[in-house]
Parts: sequence; structure tokens; C-alpha cells
Amino acid sequence: MKRTLSLFFLLTALSVSAHCQSMADVLRTMPDSVMPLLTLNDRLDLVDEWQAGVKAEVKNRLGGMVTLTELSDTKAVLQTSSLSTVTLELTTMPDGTTKAVRRQRTCTVDGQKDTSERLFPLNRKEQ
Repeated sequence: MKRTLSLFFLLTALSVSAHCQSMADVLRTMPDSVMPLLTLNDRLDLVDEWQAGVKAEVKNRLGGMVTLTELSDTKAVLQTSSLSTVTLELTTMPDGTTKAVRRQRTCTVDGQKDTSERLFPLNRKEQ
């Protein structure tokens, strides 16, 4: 009985921690393919600077600056240039069972906005 109860609490704790993943956790652990402009260290620095209350800004792989302008439990907004932003949101895949990150890229040219979206399952391993 004691062993069964311990196993139950362990599985419950693992289940709760898997469902309570915040956007800061996602930024720290997501594969580079979601945001190819930023290395793992860049993403870690952005989250750390945001949480420290200072301007969260890093130099990207192409030499430009990326600024984290919003970070909540379910959303992150990154200014990747003066004309483009990337929004990351926690969501689910269309099957409704798999958690995912929705990446929305928005570019503005001559006053016209162009937006593209892509879903990344959270449980997928980098290939």
C-alpha cells in the first residue's frame, strides 16, 4: 500500500510539472530550429535579463539585436529588427492532446504586415 501510494504521488508530480511548463521554461529548452537566429545561450540570457528586470537584449547570429519585449507564462514577444517581431505562444496541436509552441513571425514592409505561423510540438526531439 505504501509503495502504491508513493508511486501515485510521484506520477502525479511528474504529470503536474509536465503541464505547468511556462514560456520561460520553453525558451530555455526549445530546439534551435524554433528560433534559428538565437543560440541556447542567447535565449538563456534573454530570460535571465527579463527576470532580473533589466532590458533583455542580445546580439543574434547575424549580428543584429533581438529584444524580449514581453514574457508571460504563455507568451513571449521578441523584436528581431525594427520591422519584424516573433511571437511564441503555448497552445495545443490540432489533435488537442499534444502541447505545442505557435511561432508567429510578423514583418512590416511599406506599411504592409506579412505574418506566417508554424506549430512546434513540445515533446518532439530535435532531428
